[in-house]
Amino acid sequence: MQISDLHFGFFYGPEQLQTLVDQVRSLHPDLFCFTGDLIDRRFSRGEAIKVSDLLKQIDAPYRKFAILGNHDYWGDTALVKDCLTSAGFRLLINEWTLVKKGNDVISVSGLDDLLNGKPDHSKVFNDARFDLDLFHLMLVHEPDFAKVISSDPVDLQLSGHSHGGQINLPFFGPLFTPPLSRKFSSGLYQINERLTLYTNRGIGTTILPFRFACRPEITVIELG
Repeated sequence: MQISDLHFGFFYGPEQLQTLVDQVRSLHPDLFCFTGDLIDRRFSRGEAIKVSDLLKQIDAPYRKFAILGNHDYWGDTALVKDCLTSAGFRLLINEWTLVKKGNDVISVSGLDDLLNGKPDHSKVFNDARFDLDLFHLMLVHEPDFAKVISSDPVDLQLSGHSHGGQINLPFFGPLFTPPLSRKFSSGLYQINERLTLYTNRGIGTTILPFRFACRPEITVIELG
């Protein structure tokens, strides 16, 4: 399961987050991924504690993973990291790990934000312990990075960032598409024979506090 782009603090508060958490819990995810932009700009310690307590309610037996988005670097980044780890997320910043379910094993990796962080996917692929033949799930906040890794051993990239355009106008399309999300702004894309990309429309909003023809999204993916 994937959610993205809460933008907590920009017309999105504890009440809305509790509703989201309840929806996620009702779906009983095995593995839960958050693909960045926990906050919009500012984040107080009190808000961080509240958000952490709410996200802690989400249970995923095969772990919860998170990456940072560009907005997570606009406020207190250390506080954002602490909030996520305190809520039980494994924060992946240019690193990878294994997830095992019975005899099945997959690798899960995450990159630092492309715009404001220090992304380095070579730290994943150049690790001698990394098994190139395993199914590989990579979390990347900005979806257009799929073209960069299209020749790398990645099977599924999960991204956010775009909000699906947030406002979709008839005969025009998405009104807002931030950099590095203009090619793959929403939904499922088959990049090549191996790599599939899914761009989540996100939960919250930014710039304007509403959406049009672009509903917020919880993505449920079944791996065969």
